[in-house]
Amino acid sequence: PTSQDFRELAKEIEKVDRRLEKLNKRRRRPTIGGAASALGGIAAGGIFGGPEGALGAAVGGAFGGVQGVAAGAALGAQVKMLREALGATSDYAAELQKLNIALEGATRVDNNAALSKANFEQATRAAAEATRNLNVPQDVAIRGMTKLTAAVIGAKGNVTDAEIVFRNVTAAIKATGGGAQDVESAITAMVQTFSKGKVSAEELSGQLGERLPGAVTQFAEANNMTLPELQKAFKAGTVGLNELMTFIVSLGPEYAETAEKIAESSADAGARAQVAFNEVRIAVGE
Repeated sequence: PTSQDFRELAKEIEKVDRRLEKLNKRRRRPTIGGAASALGGIAAGGIFGGPEGALGAAVGGAFGGVQGVAAGAALGAQVKMLREALGATSDYAAELQKLNIALEGATRVDNNAALSKANFEQATRAAAEATRNLNVPQDVAIRGMTKLTAAVIGAKGNVTDAEIVFRNVTAAIKATGGGAQDVESAITAMVQTFSKGKVSAEELSGQLGERLPGAVTQFAEANNMTLPELQKAFKAGTVGLNELMTFIVSLGPEYAETAEKIAESSADAGARAQVAFNEVRIAVGE
């Protein structure tokens, strides 16, 4: 509406209107009904299109009467959608920046800048590989690595341990048909386990077992135990993080190849599209 072309077009329309008025020997006068329709259109534009819809309807009405109100409201609603979409990209980019700051804090080693930097780069690389190879959304990957790293280091482990847990658990969930939410839930179960310093039957068969079928049996086999022996160890509270890491390390060879095949297949096209769209959101948001 502010362009020179638009102003010139408005002038031409005005000339045509004047000619029509002369031909019909009458002047067009605004009617109460027409004014009410225009005001109603502006109000509707505000309801469905927000401030942009109302403004568009008002501008459209000024140039095109009642029909202009409808067209302007529709255009205003489009502007609102674009503004909200751009706002969502900036929110997503900001969220990732916060997660990266949190990850940097989780990998920091006091009085050792070089090791802190190496830890952060290793953790960031692990998250990026999960996104690239297994189609794990960027925010899910970084958040998972942040939580795991903090829990594992708190349990006297290191970033390499956290990377192994994240990579192998994610691959196992992916290979058994799980999605991003299942990965997030399984990682949460691992975080809780490392935070407590021991493995409980409820977490292994519940939070993890629901998303990784056969987890209990695999845990026993990885630690050269029978199921009755494992149940007895659970009751005694003697199943610790060493046994958990042995189980997690065993998941890699069993599930990694299958998980990558699924990630590359047409069945996972939706997840790949989401990851690609997230890259656009990050770039635009920044």
